[in-house]
Amino acid sequence: MRRLVLASLLLLLALPLVAKSKHKEKRFEPVTIINPAQAAGRYIGLDPDFVIVLRGSSGTLRNFNRAATLEHIFYEGSVLKATVVYPGRRREVLEAIFVNRIKNGETAFGLMLRNMDVRIDDRMTIQNLFCRRE
Repeated sequence: MRRLVLASLLLLLALPLVAKSKHKEKRFEPVTIINPAQAAGRYIGLDPDFVIVLRGSSGTLRNFNRAATLEHIFYEGSVLKATVVYPGRRREVLEAIFVNRIKNGETAFGLMLRNMDVRIDDRMTIQNLFCRRE
């Protein structure tokens, strides 16, 4: 009887620990782009503050308060490369991978930017950013 009471008590104490256990899944799978028309669309990063618009061989980028055009857009498999030209002719390289983001079982298509400085504020910069296509 004592063993049964002790086992029941241990089970009751363990239930909250099991209930709080969550399995989170987040991964990115590359998607091959066959032609520029397949890539066309509006890609949103951090809310509406970071937006890339692709129109096949042309495009624009808005990085918070800075607007730019995309030149020399090149598609190869799942990779997108372009030159970002800001007013004043300041240039920056844009490199991204078309991906499906799988997050807790839900899939979203978009671009994963790599090695690009996305300035959040004076103290924070992000270099890798997922931009979901809307």
